[in-house]
Amino acid sequence: MPPRRYGKSLKPVVVATLPVPIVSETSQDALDCEGAVDVGGASAIFGEPLEPDSSCNSLDDFDFSDNVSAWKVQTESKPIKTKANSNDMGEVGAQQGKRLGQSGDSDRKTKQSKASKEPIAIQQVSTSFIGEFGQARAKLDDIDFVIDGLVSSQSADVRMASTVSLVKLCRDGEMRALLRAHSLVDKVLECLQGIADKEDSLTLPVAAALFYLSLDSANTQMVKGSTCRLLFQVMTSPASATAPLTQLEQEAKPLRRFQKRKSDESTANKLQDLAGKVIEICVQDCDVLEIPSEVEDRASLVTAEHLMVLACSHLLSRDSAFRESFRVVGGLEKSSLLLLEALGDASRKTSAWLADARLVYRLGRDLSLMEAVTFLNETNQRSVLQGSEEVVPGLIQLVSIITEKIKERQERDEMSSKIERCRLSALKILVNLTNHNETGWRQLGAAGGVDQIFQVLEACSSTSSADSYDALTLSLGLIINCIELSAENREQLLAVRASSGKRSLQLLTELFRSKVVAVNGEIKFDKMKIEDLVLAAYTSVLLGCSIQDSPAGLQMVKEALGEWTLLSLIQVLDYFIVCHQEADKGQTATEEFISSLQSVVKVLAKLARA
Repeated sequence: MPPRRYGKSLKPVVVATLPVPIVSETSQDALDCEGAVDVGGASAIFGEPLEPDSSCNSLDDFDFSDNVSAWKVQTESKPIKTKANSNDMGEVGAQQGKRLGQSGDSDRKTKQSKASKEPIAIQQVSTSFIGEFGQARAKLDDIDFVIDGLVSSQSADVRMASTVSLVKLCRDGEMRALLRAHSLVDKVLECLQGIADKEDSLTLPVAAALFYLSLDSANTQMVKGSTCRLLFQVMTSPASATAPLTQLEQEAKPLRRFQKRKSDESTANKLQDLAGKVIEICVQDCDVLEIPSEVEDRASLVTAEHLMVLACSHLLSRDSAFRESFRVVGGLEKSSLLLLEALGDASRKTSAWLADARLVYRLGRDLSLMEAVTFLNETNQRSVLQGSEEVVPGLIQLVSIITEKIKERQERDEMSSKIERCRLSALKILVNLTNHNETGWRQLGAAGGVDQIFQVLEACSSTSSADSYDALTLSLGLIINCIELSAENREQLLAVRASSGKRSLQLLTELFRSKVVAVNGEIKFDKMKIEDLVLAAYTSVLLGCSIQDSPAGLQMVKEALGEWTLLSLIQVLDYFIVCHQEADKGQTATEEFISSLQSVVKVLAKLARA
């Protein structure tokens, strides 16, 4: 292994102070040489007087070469004498002497008077730049040293130690920025690819390094197709889902009659120590790794699979091209498999899983991955629905279970917040899968999702917390997706009854009236909160979609509105459209959304004239 290269040692710039007499002699060639300035005591560097405007005070001429580490200091200043060798030189010197003689006396007098009247302002040379340069160079040397240790020609011990060092470097945000600035990310990824191809025993440190690299949002190398294949390769590695044994588990293992050879035992111990060091580094970032604090043995949750799921979630939510690459390498099947396993565990432990921090953390992780996979990607949405028909029913059941448990759970603690986030993630996935997707809304209607989601809507409408507002908005959007183009789902919604015995359209009309501020029959939009405006607009869309082909539903809504008419629904939608257009101009998704809202306005206007 090549020797380690350290940054060059930095020495402070030395300024020598000494008395220098005025020496002015004229050589044989009539050249006037000025040795120094008569200032009692003058600062001299390179044997020349230091002026306030002297160029030697700047770092522009500083030589960072290998042979120079600081400026040289000349402690003596002697006049320079030149000797003429020919008559030609004498003639030239005479001519130059005449020119210099005229200005020499005045220049010397000016300098002497200036030095005698005003002290020389010596600009202090700051060593902060030199120190920062040295620190940056030392960090780059550390990176080069680690990269050199990752190559396949190094010994196994060197590669193991280098992987741990790489995890430490990638954990530092400044080091990640330095890697990106010096175009070293590709080189690091190339080394990690070589390790992942040949050594499964180093899967955990490779996963940790990739996870920390994914946290750099400005790192474009992480969203490339080759990086996506590497992430998926590490995620699906046989050693990715297993956590290394802790020290107590190792001591508790029974002794075998026939032990391994000493060399094998030594290698196993080294790998175990390596995994322990990586886990020790990762456990320091439990918040970033989303590891719950309630779990006693946090180290057992740090696996290569968990790290890769989190890394892919970050990258999927950041870049649309990465979603395409993730589908190509087989990421959708893996995401669905992880989610179905978590949903299966949650359905089997309905009575106690809310107290199981491990299950909640795993459920939230897999839901976030599926949410990122299906976000604004119709191809991925269709692939998930066609790949498994159990995803939509499982998500509906999960949302219903969480809603019931939240009703029973009165206190608001950290676990309640995590459970609420799981419900929001499940609702977002359902909204993604049913957005202009016939397969999605058919599967939801066949699983009885309209009734169950309406119960969630009713439960969230009775509370005023921020999480309940998000869940209420998502529930309204989900039901709109299901009934907008499906007559069967509209019939299911009309048949739904709330827990209080009211019909679904009656409850929706009451929700609309509770959010709208009206004075003397006129809606005062300036007195409405933005949250109330959004809920009123979504409710108007849902009512408009529900009554478009149902005379009974239309009559029910008119009776529930009372002195109000369908024109109030149209006014809210018109104002909401204007606000939406002003907020998001020129976006394709916004234009499609506005077009769907305008179609609902036309339906309501037609029904109002009838």
